[in-house]
Amino acid sequence: MKALLGLRGLDNQLAGLPMMSTMNPEKSTISDDQRVEIKGHLSVVYSNMAACHLKNKNYRRAIENATAALAQDPNNIKAKFRRAQAKLADGNLAGAEADLISLGDSVPGVKAEKEKIKKLTKEADEKQRKTMGGFLNRGRIIDDEERQNEAAQASQSEYEPSTWSGTAPKIQELAEGEV
Repeated sequence: MKALLGLRGLDNQLAGLPMMSTMNPEKSTISDDQRVEIKGHLSVVYSNMAACHLKNKNYRRAIENATAALAQDPNNIKAKFRRAQAKLADGNLAGAEADLISLGDSVPGVKAEKEKIKKLTKEADEKQRKTMGGFLNRGRIIDDEERQNEAAQASQSEYEPSTWSGTAPKIQELAEGEV
């Protein structure tokens, strides 16, 4: 944490340096190389914090820290991979897939994470089809066991009118021919 505070202090000094350099050009002590180095260190610290949050299953904080690392250094591969892992664990499959695609397949572990996403996407699609498939009996997925159960129920059940309505007994009398 002290490293982050120290680096953020240097980063804040960088933000104020342009104004200071116009007032006193001799006191502008941080060069462009140092500026890039500080941003690189900040990116690494944020990326490591993201790894800690990922390990502790605090996925939202892991995403925030990985994004902060990428703001400092957009080419930080570890930060992008960690953000993808956190998004995947948090349930954001599309966001995780976008991060992994931007990394490419040459990075170790990307293929395995993409396979996880494919598997989870397939499971989610299957679950949605089963829950929404019965909507108005269109597109309902019925396996053999369900089909047999429905056939058995249909053959065993007889018409039993509901008794909540006063017309049900009359309908039953008409059906039985007791008028």
